Amino acid sequence: MVLIVSKCVLQKPRKIGAKYSGKDIAADEFVQPKLTLTYDGKRDRWNGYNPEEHQAVVEEFAKVEMAKRQLKAERLQSELLEGKLSETSMKVQLQLE
Repeated sequence: MVLIVSKCVLQKPRKIGAKYSGKDIAADEFVQPKLTLTYDGKRDRWNGYNPEEHQAVVEEFAKVEMAKRQLKAERLQSELLEGKLSETSMKVQLQLE
């Protein structure tokens, strides 16, 4: 158990918590919803999983990968125009992706 010394606290604690005073200010703490779950429901590791959120992550990753490939192709094209690369070495580098 950790004791909070009043000298260390930066904000003055409230006399009456927001939960009991009825004022529309920031809550003291997050109140967990009361869930009545079965034995299996409590131990379900996929409880609350939303596949749409994961799909958004996958789409963002695909956008980043496409941007990386486009930048690499532009860089190789500019090096080819400057004469730093030959066409065969450019084709090899593009196939390695």
